[in-house]
Amino acid sequence: MSTNTSPSPSDGPSRRLPPKWRRWLLLLLPLALIIAVMAWLLSLALRYPWASMPALVGAMAGWWFNRRSLEIRPFIPSIFERGFGRLLIWALPIGAAGYAMAAWFRLGVPVPEAPIGARLFGASVFGALAGVAATWLVLSVPLLLFVWRVFRRRAA
Repeated sequence: MSTNTSPSPSDGPSRRLPPKWRRWLLLLLPLALIIAVMAWLLSLALRYPWASMPALVGAMAGWWFNRRSLEIRPFIPSIFERGFGRLLIWALPIGAAGYAMAAWFRLGVPVPEAPIGARLFGASVFGALAGVAATWLVLSVPLLLFVWRVFRRRAA
C-alpha cells in the first residue's frame, strides 16, 4: 500500500493563491509585524524617554551623515544591508552614552538608589538596545514609503 499523499494534476483545481493575493500578503504580513514592534517600542520610548531620545538622535545623525549612500535602490533589502551598520555606528554609542549620563544624574532610571556602577552598566546596555531599535525604526520608515509607492503604482 502506498503512503504517497501528494496531490496529482488530476486531483482538481490547485489551492495556490493568485499572484495578486500573494503580493498583498507579502506586503501586509511584514507590515503588521513592523507596526506591532513599533507600537511596543513606542510604549518603551514613552516609558523611558531618557534612553530613547539619545538613541533616536544618534540614529538620525547616522542617517543625516550617510543619507547619500543610503538611497533606496530597486532591491529593497539593500537599505538594511548597507545602512544598518552605518546608522548603528552612530546610534549605539550615542544611545549608550546619553542614557549613561542621565543615569549618572539619576534621571529616568528605574531604580535611582542603585549603586553608580550598576546604574551606568544598565544604562549603557539599555541605551545601546535603544540605539538598535532606533536604527531599525529610522530605516523602516523610508522602506515602507518605498513599498507603498511601488504598490500604489502597480494598482493604478
